[in-house]
Amino acid sequence: MEGSTELCQVVEKHADLLKETGEKIANLSLAAVAPVPVVPAPGLRLVMPEKYGGELEALRPFLNQCQLHFNTRPDLFASDVPKVAFIWSLLKDQAARWVSPLLEQDSPTLHNYSQFIEAIKSVFGPPGQRLQAERDQIGR
Repeated sequence: MEGSTELCQVVEKHADLLKETGEKIANLSLAAVAPVPVVPAPGLRLVMPEKYGGELEALRPFLNQCQLHFNTRPDLFASDVPKVAFIWSLLKDQAARWVSPLLEQDSPTLHNYSQFIEAIKSVFGPPGQRLQAERDQIGR
């Protein structure tokens, strides 16, 4: 009997150690994925992207310039809507005429950055990119 009592005590002790170790691991995991606050660089001033009018060769540089703003100011562009609104505010001519019906219909595309980028590429991007964007939209 005495041996089984000692065995129970050892098992309980090991169970407590396992529980404690599991809690420590969980805390380490939480610490590893905790978001680090991003603070914009003081004094950093980016040039606003030129307005985009629908020119094929200007789409990629325009979108890259917008992405640079998003990356350097995550405090301003924390969700999809501000990103889409920023791009939309920089559209002119044919591109502005393309996006206007989306705004008037409150299209879900205006609330989803990835969908918006796919849509603009499908209209104004190179033919291969247009085809891929259309495939991606159909695949949803």
